[in-house]
Parts: sequence; structure tokens; C-alpha cells
Amino acid sequence: RLDLPGYEWLRSMLEGEDIQSLLLVPVFVQNRSWGFLGFDECREEREWSEGEIQALRTAAGALGAAILRQEADDEFRQLKGFHEGIVQQVAEGIVIQDAEGYFTFCNPAAAAMTGYPPQELIGKHWTELIPADHHARVRQADERRAQGQSDRYEIDVLRRDGSRFAILVSGSPRFEDGEYLGTMAVF
Repeated sequence: RLDLPGYEWLRSMLEGEDIQSLLLVPVFVQNRSWGFLGFDECREEREWSEGEIQALRTAAGALGAAILRQEADDEFRQLKGFHEGIVQQVAEGIVIQDAEGYFTFCNPAAAAMTGYPPQELIGKHWTELIPADHHARVRQADERRAQGQSDRYEIDVLRRDGSRFAILVSGSPRFEDGEYLGTMAVF
């Protein structure tokens, strides 16, 4: 009934329309009202069957789920952008290497410290940037990370021009569904 208090907005929206029967199904998502689904399937007054009403409630529920998914996607995009911004702007080098030891990501700070453009650093194996006298230390750290342990250690790194510099590495293992994917390292 459109003469109920609080439905003035609906009366004004439908002013001039020849609608005799209107079914409104409220859409609530996590106790938050998103409005109504309105159906004016016919231009004459009629009774809606329980089956029709249940079908409309199901449609309203599906709409609510879609709204939740969209909100979650929007929030994820915002957080992702925020985190990517941090990773791109920090002064610390950040690299990700796969389980075989090849770099799959580097931030601008890591590229600047090593003297490699990011596209050239990605795809290199860590042995190309670590002097041979530090390989044993990195291999031991990789074995610990494959077992799920994070660690910190000091090593030297070779720049593109061949010069060496010392870094303190904080390495964390990366797992997905129990499978070791590699390491994320900050230095």
C-alpha cells in the first residue's frame, strides 16, 4: 500500500503511472538496506502467489550477494593499489624469487641498488647477483625457507657494474596450498 507512512518517495516516483499492483522486495545485505526490487508485472490489481514471492526473494538475495562481491572487489582493488604504492615507494629493496631461485618481481629500490633495470633483473637467478663466496649462506637460507622458516642474514650483492655492496636480508617463505612457491626478501 502506497499510503503507508515513509513511502512518500515511492508515491512521488510513481506519480502519473497506471500501476494497480506493485510488489516491493527489500534488499538487505549484512543488515544494511540497499533499497527495494520493485515489480509491476501487471497493470491491474492482483494477488501474488507464495511461489512468485519466494522467487523474488531469491532474486533479491542474489542481488545482495552480487553487491557484496562488488564491494569486496572494490575494497580489494583499493587495498591492492595502496600496498602496491607502498612497495613501489619504499627505500628498501624488495624482491620475490620463485622456488628455483629466479627473480619474478623487484621494486624500483631493488633495481636501483643493483644497477639493473627492473625488466632485466626479473628472470635472473640469484646466483648471478650473489658472489660465489656467499652462495652457501643463501642456499642454507633457501632450505630453511622451504621448510617454512623466515630468517635474516648478511650477504654481499654484485651490482651490474661488478662492484659489491653488503645488505641485511629479511627473507620470508611464500606458500600456497602447502606448496613452497619461493621467497619474498626485503633488504
